[in-house]
Amino acid sequence: MRIVRQLALEDHLPIAPQIYLSAFIEESTERQLALGLCFQLVALADEVRVYGEPTEGMLCEITEAHRLGIPVVERDRR
Repeated sequence: MRIVRQLALEDHLPIAPQIYLSAFIEESTERQLALGLCFQLVALADEVRVYGEPTEGMLCEITEAHRLGIPVVERDRR
């Protein structure tokens, strides 16, 4: 949450699927729905930022960003 807040304070619009989707998606039983929505969110992004070690889902999002030609920027955890 701290990273998302800092990005917002820096005048960025953070799109954090792990925060947003968990409010209404049960990833353990709706994995494909969650991943499909994540891909749609990636398609809207100007860049994808990666903080820390990527999860399996994040690796899928990174692959999708590369496929769409969206820059992927690896950052240190703040």
